[in-house]
Amino acid sequence: MIWVDRLMTAVDERPLGLAVDWPEIESRMGGALPADYREFCECFGMGEFCDYLTVYATRGGADSELADSQEANRRLVERHPVVMNGYRPYGLHRPGRSAGILQWGASSQGARRRIEGARCMASAGS
Repeated sequence: MIWVDRLMTAVDERPLGLAVDWPEIESRMGGALPADYREFCECFGMGEFCDYLTVYATRGGADSELADSQEANRRLVERHPVVMNGYRPYGLHRPGRSAGILQWGASSQGARRRIEGARCMASAGS
């Protein structure tokens, strides 16, 4: 995908080329994940941009921060139903449903800040 290549260039990184068990991860998620997300994960792996933005990704294999996060969110909603109010009006994504919110990542400052400069990719685990 062109945007993944452009992002690699912007942060002056080389693709990791991770081998990811997408069938296992997609089974946990309950459906296929977008091709550009899969490419992003294979190129970048797990990490943060500028110690600010985390895209839930993978270290390779069947490891998946995205699936782990969704499973944790579902357990939280089951224990504390009031949390579901934060997912209105769409609800939380669940396997087998075509609608619902997926939490793709997190930021250290919420939506109040913007990333200052693209050349600061820190790869977790390296």
